[in-house]
Order: sequence, then C-alpha cells, then structure tokens
Amino acid sequence: MAFSEGVRPGGLRDQQDIQVLICYLLYSIDQPLSEKLISDCILLNEIANHFEFAGALSLLIERGNVIEQDGVLSLSENGREIARVLGGNLPLSIHERAMQTAVRLIAQTHAAKQTKVNIVPLDNGVRVDCAIDNTDEPMMSFSLVVADVHQAEHVKARFLENPTLIYRTMVEVLMNPNMKKTEDYLYIPLK
Repeated sequence: MAFSEGVRPGGLRDQQDIQVLICYLLYSIDQPLSEKLISDCILLNEIANHFEFAGALSLLIERGNVIEQDGVLSLSENGREIARVLGGNLPLSIHERAMQTAVRLIAQTHAAKQTKVNIVPLDNGVRVDCAIDNTDEPMMSFSLVVADVHQAEHVKARFLENPTLIYRTMVEVLMNPNMKKTEDYLYIPLK
C-alpha cells in the first residue's frame, strides 16, 4: 500500500503506476532529464508521494529501465517499451499535469542559462543587476536598487521566473507612442 500523504485525489498511489509515469515523462520529452525535474513534475502536482516516487525511481534504475549518467536520467530500450505499452493506461489528467509542468520547468531551466542576476550590496540598499544573454552581447540588461536583500531576492526570483515577459514589457513601455501619461504604464497588456 502506498503512502497517501502529499497526494491529491486522483493521484497515483501504486508504485508500478508511478514507474510508468516516470518512463512516460522521459519518453515523451525525449531527452535526458534531471531527477529533480522529474520529481518536481510529480511532487509539485501532488501526483505521487515523495517516498513512493523515490522508491519507484530506485527500482527503475536498479532494473535497468532508467539509466542514470552524469546527473541526468534517460530510458533504456526496456524503459521505452514500458512507456509505449503502458503509458496510455495512466489517467489523462495525470499525463497533462506532469507534461505541462515538465515543459514549463525545461523552459525555465533554458531561460536560466541565458539569464544572469547579480545582487550587489550598497551603502544605501542593494543593487540587482539583471541580464538576458542571447549571444555574446546582452539582449537586455538593467540594474535596479532596492531597500534590502529580501527585496533583491524577490526581484531576482521574479526576473528568473519569466525574463521574456520582462523584456516584452520593457519594449512595450519604451516603444509604444500611445503611452503619454504615467497612468498608461500601469496598464500594460500582458499577452
């Protein structure tokens, strides 16, 4: 019997189902993934309990269905077969939640590789330097002075959460000739 703590109704409580989901994620994404990314896909959505997830992954590795190499996980041919044959037996809502989270986390990881944030203490506050590097030259960079480290960490987290949104918003504010009043800047359409 699987632990139920941390599992929302409709989640997976059977360790074999959890093993199938792990294989399904690796098969569907079709690239090696870190254990943390896979666990986040499952645990953040409360699809399975942490202990059951850890046990399921351990068994998959032990049996050679999942290969752990250089800190990332990939499927063996047996693991691919598990995903192909049994992946369709999982509830559709489980598939969708796990896949949506995986895609979002992969995009955030990719964006984080292109973004840089430095926090620099000053005499009169803390400066947060943010940049998006698309090539050798920064695509965007800015500095913002805030009151304390707590605010600086909040700015850093929000920037890393969606740097593209920050970029689009800044371009909209700077390029839109229809914004003539200060109030216009408070109502930027965020598409």
